[in-house]
Parts: sequence; C-alpha cells; structure tokens
Amino acid sequence: MSDLSDHKAPGIVTFISILVFINAALYATVALVAFFLQGADTAAELGLDENYLLTTGIVYAVVAIFTMFVGIYLHRGSRNARLVVAIVQGLGIAAVLFVMVLHHSSGFIAQGVVQIAVHSFILWSLYGNDKADAFFEAVETA
Repeated sequence: MSDLSDHKAPGIVTFISILVFINAALYATVALVAFFLQGADTAAELGLDENYLLTTGIVYAVVAIFTMFVGIYLHRGSRNARLVVAIVQGLGIAAVLFVMVLHHSSGFIAQGVVQIAVHSFILWSLYGNDKADAFFEAVETA
C-alpha cells in the first residue's frame, strides 16, 4: 500500500473516516463507563452484574480498537477497510429493515428511514463516488 502523502484522500473518504473514528471513540466511552461502573453502588442499584460489566467493557474495548484501525486504513485507501465498512452498513440496513417489519409504529418507521438513508449515504460515499473509486484504485495499484 502506498504512503498517504502520495495519494490524498478525497473529502468524502476523509469525512467517512472521521465518522468511523467518532464511532470508535463512542465504543471506547462505553467500555470505560462499563469498567468504571464495576463495584459502584449505582451499578448494583441498576441491577448490573460485575461480570456483565467486565465482559461488556472488554468487548467494547476490542471493538473500539478494531474500529479505530478500520478508520486508519480506510483513510489510507485500504480496499479491505472499505469492504468492512460496506459489510457493516449492509448489516445495519438489514437490522433496520428487520425492526421496521416487526414494529409498525410511526416512530420506528421514521427512525428506520433516516437510518437507512445514513447507511446508504455511507455506501454511496465509498462505492458510488468517482473520486472515492479513483482514490482506492490509485492507492491499491501504487
């Protein structure tokens, strides 16, 4: 893979990479909260088991680290990172459709439409945009 200075990521790829980094930061925040809640009176009052909190913290920490690396490699032009993001977005669309089919209330439908629009925008940004396509092709062939 080529150095980032040789092929500058287009703005749309940078934007999606930033969204991935924000997502990683949110996962890390959940992990930290889960770790800090262990042994706290608040956790006991909420009925949260310490083993559950430890497991949640570890899982979210691993997911945060993985997500951070996906963002780094996406910004560098990795087709594999691009594919991982596409798979996650596809799974997100499938999950939203599943919830929309199960729950016919207007709140779920409205939220589902917005989520599908966001997932679709991310997919378009990485696969339907000519600048993004040119960037990923140039980096892979360099």
